[in-house]
This record gives sequence, structure tokens and C-alpha cells, in this order.
Amino acid sequence: MAQSSGQQFFTGASHFVLVGGTYSSVGGIVHNPSHETQRYGMTLLLANISSGAFHNASERDFSPRCHPHTRTAIREAIIDWIKAPDVNRKLILWLYGPAGAGKTAIEQSIADQCAEEGLLAASFFFGRTADGRNDSSRIVATLAYQLCQSIPEIHEAVLSEIEKDPTIFSRSLEVQMDTLVIAPLTAVTLTRPYKQRAILVDGIDECGPDSAAPARLLHLLGRTSFLIRHVHLVFLVTSRSEYEIRQTFSQEPLISITHEIVLEDDRQANDDIRRYLTDKFEEIYRNQLSLGTKFPSPWPKKSDIDHIVQKSSGQFIFASTVIKFIDLPRRHPVERLNIILCLTDAGDESPFAAIDSLYHFILSAVDDLPKVLDILSLLILGTQYSKSLSVSTVENLLGIEVHRALMDMHALVFVPPPTIRFNLLHIHHASFYDFLFDKSRSGSFYVNAHEGHAKLSKRWLNAIASYPCFPDGQVVCLNDCISRFILHCNKANTTTEIMECLAAFNLRTVLEKITNPQDLYWTEWAKFFTCIEKQTESDSGIVLRLWDEFYTFCTDKISLYPEVLRPSIPAVFCNSYFPDSRVFFSILQNLQLESTDAPKLLELDEKLLMMNNRPMETVLISIRRNARVSDVVQNRVGNRELPLDHFVNFDGNIYGFSSNFFFYKLFERMEKSPKTVLHTSLQQSYLALAKITISALLPL
Repeated sequence: MAQSSGQQFFTGASHFVLVGGTYSSVGGIVHNPSHETQRYGMTLLLANISSGAFHNASERDFSPRCHPHTRTAIREAIIDWIKAPDVNRKLILWLYGPAGAGKTAIEQSIADQCAEEGLLAASFFFGRTADGRNDSSRIVATLAYQLCQSIPEIHEAVLSEIEKDPTIFSRSLEVQMDTLVIAPLTAVTLTRPYKQRAILVDGIDECGPDSAAPARLLHLLGRTSFLIRHVHLVFLVTSRSEYEIRQTFSQEPLISITHEIVLEDDRQANDDIRRYLTDKFEEIYRNQLSLGTKFPSPWPKKSDIDHIVQKSSGQFIFASTVIKFIDLPRRHPVERLNIILCLTDAGDESPFAAIDSLYHFILSAVDDLPKVLDILSLLILGTQYSKSLSVSTVENLLGIEVHRALMDMHALVFVPPPTIRFNLLHIHHASFYDFLFDKSRSGSFYVNAHEGHAKLSKRWLNAIASYPCFPDGQVVCLNDCISRFILHCNKANTTTEIMECLAAFNLRTVLEKITNPQDLYWTEWAKFFTCIEKQTESDSGIVLRLWDEFYTFCTDKISLYPEVLRPSIPAVFCNSYFPDSRVFFSILQNLQLESTDAPKLLELDEKLLMMNNRPMETVLISIRRNARVSDVVQNRVGNRELPLDHFVNFDGNIYGFSSNFFFYKLFERMEKSPKTVLHTSLQQSYLALAKITISALLPL
């Protein structure tokens, strides 16, 4: 009996964990932990990791690695530190340097080598443009999962802790680390001797949107390294040399347990860059010579390579971008090299001068700059989903022929072959983001984040309107489109474009195309309404109309599929991300209640009135809802099945059963409202409310 009840309650629910009694749910799957201990715990753990942060993740196939025979001294020093006896080494090694210095390439190469030699315990590679890797929320779960693989003795202990508290991943990172990493490793009795091993964390400076995030994470890693030192684990951390990070490492307790390597040895870096350039130019020469390309002799000159090395200022990113620029298909490498040699003023002392000059030249040469900037804005501002943007998706979203627009951008953006439209686009290096967001460096190529988010809000709203598929037949994932609209709309300034787009948006048409009632994503729609409430504060008539369209549609669907939709609504209220949309909260509560539950509806309305910042906007919903129950309640009151006092004495005032506002309160609030579209809507609502209330009360 309990099992049947539990499964019925979760029908249609998803994306939540609700624990009580015997059952819990992950992604809509009901589990009985007493019979599925390992699967249950592991399912929860897997739901909270970022697999893309692993050193060998498929989404990081294009991550840079050290060119053969480069960075050898640094790599040898790091490996020697990892292998050193515990008594002779610090617990943390911090590798740092400026953007483009090759930190991630070194970390990736070290991870590959450690994995081959059995020295890798776990890894996490942050990435500012990758969902799940651009903040620290998933780092503990990800490290815990990998430690379960590399140290099997803690496997059962970790899963047991998760099963005892399935909400562990909603706790602070400190609590997660104590529970899932430190406690299991502290209690473990190793069944065999282990080598010294390392946990690698790359890009600490990209672990969150605020400047304090790296410091918090570093303190956590420092504390952890000290408490688990008995199992021979150390941390290799890389980052840019930012002020907050330098300050954190210069203070206790980190200063006492950290060894530093700085990538600012110009002589060593220059030697490695020269070796890299020499090898790559030889490769270009061989490939082009086989195609009949004519070269002067020698090519390139030693002085040419020296010039590029000098312009690199120890930054591998400049050298690698130069090679991509010269090796562009259908371009003559001799001519491209000559462009590079003439590009920058030798007297410019700015550390970004050479790379900025190259970026300026590449962008200046494109045929249609606005289209290119639209694509770049999408790749840069869509940080939560940019790793899933295929050529086809970008073309459908922006209405741009990607291959034609990016024909001369291959040095900066990876563009898959035209025959593979569903391969993913990505920008080669994070320094290009820095350039585009810094107006002093990018000038006319500057990407204004607020304006870009506003444009992308409109694009994703149009994608929602295109549901279920784009004109070329590509399937539109409604849930993804809603999430991406919300992402940009929350970060955008209110613009005429957004308001016009929302005013023209026909929500009912989109909803009518939903064939499966379980595809009504309550949580995403709740966030959608919260978002547009903020955008339409100057014209509430828009949101009133959209609320009405959503509510009337859901009412119809509830009547057709009550056993599917009504039980799924509680999942929304259990979701920790439920937004502050009081009206949407009211809509869901109303839909959850039967139409004959008039007293409960009235009580709910009164509570809603007390906590709602914009109570006037609930009127339309109330009238729609109460028109549905008015006949039922009037008949039941007239037949003495319900006493009249069900509908009076809320806070000492008499209220009609058909609304949460009676005449004087409604009129009082109307007088205070601005003379806008909302005011007109309220006047109409007032008249409709009066008509419903009077017609219902007269028979009494």
C-alpha cells in the first residue's frame, strides 16, 4: 500500500528530491533505499557532479596540452613534488601566471601523465563558459566521485553518508567536504599501500561570479589538504595572479602549506615558444609544399621567429593564435606571416599590445562585423549553455549563415566543417573574452553585456514561439529555450525591443502545441513569470495577459488530465529554486485544489494578499478562477450545503466568495495605482468582480 501511494504521489514530478517515509525521488524515479542502497546513493551523487570537469572529459577534447619538448623543467618540477615523501613537501602547489601563459596546458599535461603513472586521485577543470564548471557548486561531489574510484575503500562510506542525508548537496561546500571527503578519508583503513597522489584543480579564478569565491574555495582546499594528509594526497592548483588570490595565499594558514611556481620566467618561456613556433612552421611548410605553394628560402627567417617570440611576452596564447592565423585554409602562409610581422608597433610596452593588435586585425577583416559580433555575444554571454551550441542551433537562433560569417575567424573560433552542422562552436581561448569585454582594449568591437543579453532574450523568446521545431526541422527543446530566455532576461536592461517582443508573444499558441501534459514544466514556467514580472513593471498589462493565457490553458488541461497534472504540482513547492512569483504560486495552488474547495481558495487568496508586492495583478486570476467555482458554490450555499460563514470574517471584514478583494479594498488600491494599462484592466476587473459577487449573494 505504501509503495503504491508513494508512486502515485510522484506521478509527473521531476528534478527534485523529496524524502519522507520509505521513498525518495531523483529525476522522477522513485527509489527504495533499503533495496537499492548502492544505486540510490550513486544516483544522487551522479546527479550532482560535473563530468565535464574531469581531465579526460569529452567536452574538453580541444583543451590545450604542452607541445612536445616544451615546459619540461616546470613539468618535471611538478611531478617531482607530487612524488616527494610527505615530510619533504608542502600540501599545496600553486602554479600561477597571466592570461595566455599556458597554465591550463601544463595542468592538462600533468593530469595526463599522472593518470598514466597512477598519480591522479581526482581533478576539476573550471571553465568560465561551461555549465557546471563556471562555479564551485559541483566541485565537492565531483571530487568525491573520483576519489571513490581511485580509493575504493571510501566508496561505501561516501554513499552511506549520501543516503543518510539525501539533501547533502544543498548544504554549504564546507559541510559537503566534511561529509563526503574528509570524514570518509579520515576513517578509512587503507587495504594496500598507495603512492603519493594529487588532486588537480585548474582555473581557480574562474570558480564563481564574485571576486570572493576563489578565496573561499582556497580556504576550503587548504583545510581539506591538512586533514587528509595521512592518505598522501596533495593539491595542485592553477590560477591567474589576481589580487584576491595572491592575498589569500599570502596569509595563514595557506602560506605555511603552499609551494609556488610562477610562469614569469621569460627566458624559459621564450625558449619554449621558439621551439613551438619552429615545429609548427615546419609543419605548415611541409603541408603547403605538397599542395604546390611557393615559399621563399629560408621561410620563415630566424629573425621572423625572434620577432614573434618577442611579441609573445611569454604568452603562449599569442604564439598559438599566430599559427592558427597563418595556417588558415585557402590563405597563403607567406602573406599571412607578413601581416603578423607588420602588425604591432615595436615600441608599445602594453602586455596585451601584441595579442590585442592581432585581435583587432582579425575582426577588422571580417565581411559582416555585426553578424560576427552577434555570434560572439551568443558564445560569450550564454555561459550556461555555450558548450551545447551547434552550427545549426546558432543559425536557427540568429538567422545567420555561420560558416560564411566566420570564414575569417578560424584563428579565434573553432568552426566545424560545413558537412557537420551539429558539431559545436567554441572560442579557442579565454583571453579573447577579456578583450571583448574590456572597451579600452577592444574599442569598436566591445561587447556590451546588458545590450547583448537583451538581444538574446528576444532571440530565445522567438525560439520558444517556434516550438516544437525551427523552420529547418531542428527540434526545439522547450525546457532549454525557457531556461535560456530566463538566463538572459534576468541580466538584461528593459528595452523597447523586449517589451514589443513580449507584447506580441502568444503564450497560448505555444502551450497548445504541448502534446504531452507532463511537458508542462511548472518550475521553468514559474521562473519565466518571475522574470517577465521584473521586465514589465512599466506595463503590467502584458504580464496580466500572459498569466491569463497560462492559467486558462492549465485549467483546461487539469480537467482533461487531473491524475497526471495535479499530483505533479507539489514537486514545484519542494524545489529549492522556486522563484518569488507570488501570483504563479497562487495559480499552482489554485490548480491543485478542486473547484469545489471555495473556502480554501478564499483563505489562500487572503494569505496571498498579505505577502504579495503587486496584489492588484492577482485580480484577473481570481476572477478567472472564481468564475469557475461561482455556480457550484452559489448552489451549495443556496441549498444550505455550505454555511455562509465559510465566506465571511476574514480579519474582521466581510468578503464575497468570488474574490480575495472586496469592494472597498479593491477601490482603495485602485486609487493608488498609476493611470496605465494596469489601471484600465483593474477598472474592468472591478466591474466584473462586482457583477459576480452581487449575482452570487442576491439569492442569499
